[in-house]
Amino acid sequence: MSLAFYVAPAAITPASMRDSMSAACRRQVKLMLLILALAAPAFAGGASALRLAFPVAVAGIALWLLVRHPFGRFLSFVLWLFVLTPFVRRIVDFQAGWQEVNVLMVAPYAAASLCLGSLVALIVPGRLQPGAPGGNRPGPSAGLRGGGLFLAVVLAVTYGLILALLHDHIANGMFDALRWAVPPALGVAIVLNRADHPALRTEVEAFMLVATPAAALYGLYQFVQIPPWDANWMNNVDMNTIGSPLPYQVRIFGTLNSPGPYAFFLSIGIVLLLCSRHRLRWLGITTGTLALLLSFVRTSWLGLALCLAFMALTAPRAVRASMLGLIGAAILIPPLLMLDPDIGETITGRFESFGSLGKDESASARLFQYRTFVDALDRDPLGQGLALHGATASQVSVRSYEVIDGGFIEILASLGLVGGLVYLFSVTGLVLIPQIQPNGRTGDMLDIGYRAFSVAGLFTLLSGTCTVGEGGIFFWLAVAMPIAALPSPATAPRTSAPGAAPGAAPTT
Repeated sequence: MSLAFYVAPAAITPASMRDSMSAACRRQVKLMLLILALAAPAFAGGASALRLAFPVAVAGIALWLLVRHPFGRFLSFVLWLFVLTPFVRRIVDFQAGWQEVNVLMVAPYAAASLCLGSLVALIVPGRLQPGAPGGNRPGPSAGLRGGGLFLAVVLAVTYGLILALLHDHIANGMFDALRWAVPPALGVAIVLNRADHPALRTEVEAFMLVATPAAALYGLYQFVQIPPWDANWMNNVDMNTIGSPLPYQVRIFGTLNSPGPYAFFLSIGIVLLLCSRHRLRWLGITTGTLALLLSFVRTSWLGLALCLAFMALTAPRAVRASMLGLIGAAILIPPLLMLDPDIGETITGRFESFGSLGKDESASARLFQYRTFVDALDRDPLGQGLALHGATASQVSVRSYEVIDGGFIEILASLGLVGGLVYLFSVTGLVLIPQIQPNGRTGDMLDIGYRAFSVAGLFTLLSGTCTVGEGGIFFWLAVAMPIAALPSPATAPRTSAPGAAPGAAPTT
């Protein structure tokens, strides 16, 4: 991979930073159009062929980006795939006929699974070099910060896969293993590319500047005039919690697969854009806030509030000024929506449900699941394996699986008591690494946004498994980016004796 893409710190000026961000935003637009162009044959009689051709094509493009370009290009392409692939799937199903099991949904995992090679750095430290998942940058991989915790996550997922295979869930278990393993593998690849962190930071910020308003505007259009492919999908899936396929009667899910992942993506977009200095950030913040509100995902509302509280305590004045703008928008948007009686009644009821969770059907069902789960875990403490619960139902076989609205439940049921606790404690430890390290608070505004979102993600586990699948990609992005900003343990400065000259040998 070429290092010419990155600018040496001494050469960075405000003008060069603006030029770099503008170029990165143009790249994001090109990547978005590339993915949409790959879906264009669906409108010309080629929809059926796309079910297999689309995953193969995007995997080939991802490999080319990984081998021939800086890692940030590959990373942003993968992020786009997780945002747009469900949208492409709905168009294909609308044109070629509904298929309950659609191999096209494997596309983002086929591309992102190229990062699985980075996990070798956790098993054989010192053999890989920090860089792409093949490794080609100087420096020892033994200095991977958080490597032990990443390895514990992977081992817990491997245990869940073994349980799934023992229960004869081979195909579904393998697919669910991708949902559980690929997001942390992408996180490991980001940390291995810590030498290129400034460039990764620019690419991800540019991605959010383009993708957040794009997904939000599509969701707003979906609410006002639902497209026929989205209506067709709603009529075929067994998901009665997202409303009716009629204008103003749908909980918007945008280009993603359901309101939950959509709201989760919008939340990280809003948080990171609050930390951006680019003038386009307000387009994403305002449209994203409105779309988040119309997704009616209360956990994401509370998660965003938790992010704002975290940032209010740790962020510099510039970010707090942006937060005031968001608060102003949040105050002004609901009264405008109330002009429509139907929308106003729905939003009011959703907010009022916070004070009467005992009467809310969704909250009551979730509480019931937590109560019954304790008894189930007592009967089967070893776990039931992957692919037995959760979001796999919406992508593999809707009617054969129970959908669980609780991340802690799904993790412990799938991985067992020991495996689940290892997984949860390891994820929590990785979230806390940048918070507790003496040099973890770099003062970088985006770094503050990542740390805030990863902490809020732990809270989101109350209602869904945000560490896996589409949401997991963005959760592990938020976990890995601040870790990558830390100096490597192998190169971090060590304490010298009092009065010793700079560079003197450390005391023992």
